[in-house]
Amino acid sequence: MIHRPIQMDANIATKARMFNPFGPNMFYLSLHDRFVKELLGIVNKLDSKQDIKDKLDSSGQVIHGTNAVENQKNSIVDGQMYPIHPEYVEDGDNNAIIDVITNLTLLYAGIANEEVRSDVSLEDYPDAIELLEVESKEFQVKIEGIWYVKMKQGDFHILHEHSASGATLAGAIYLDMPDDIPWPQGNMNWIPPGGPQTMYNGTWQAHPKSGDVFIWPAWLLHTVYPFRSDKTRTMISFNSIILSPKKKKKK
Repeated sequence: MIHRPIQMDANIATKARMFNPFGPNMFYLSLHDRFVKELLGIVNKLDSKQDIKDKLDSSGQVIHGTNAVENQKNSIVDGQMYPIHPEYVEDGDNNAIIDVITNLTLLYAGIANEEVRSDVSLEDYPDAIELLEVESKEFQVKIEGIWYVKMKQGDFHILHEHSASGATLAGAIYLDMPDDIPWPQGNMNWIPPGGPQTMYNGTWQAHPKSGDVFIWPAWLLHTVYPFRSDKTRTMISFNSIILSPKKKKKK
């Protein structure tokens, strides 16, 4: 496994690292408590507004594709999953969510770009390395979708991926994880293309804790195991797109 620690301000996050358990670059960090509390407060405030949730019921389908309605309804049975629409979020709260997701996406993009610049195949192409360095300073982020999930006992997520939305990256910000869920219940699992004969792990899973953040390529399949607990498992999920102005000008 490739494993690269990332130095960050401890007032923002700790334990940041880019790692590569099976091919695709995965990014992890432990978000500072003040950000966790702020985001959790926003989610709980939204969740308490039944009038907003009633409005979203008619247009708030998060899961798409074949059997989408059944998949969402029957996997999140006692819990809740709602999109976070800016029009229903107070300006300050919306800015806080957008800022966190934008900075997380830019952080992933910058680290991945730096890794590519060190690729031995580019050693004889200084112009390409210079172009990558310039582009890394011009990255922009478009947030394709944000939603919150409150999972309760027995809830789970079916195997799925997010590339159909046009997203570059998918991410999960864990805000309130019950401490009584035993391994492997509630685990987040990622499954890359290939099989057991390939030269990497066939799956990789994590037992999320409050404050954990994971970001991965949107095309990567993933699933969440069901769990037993009287407590609620609360998180924010998002899809984001990395834009390069220089590439857009050339098209």
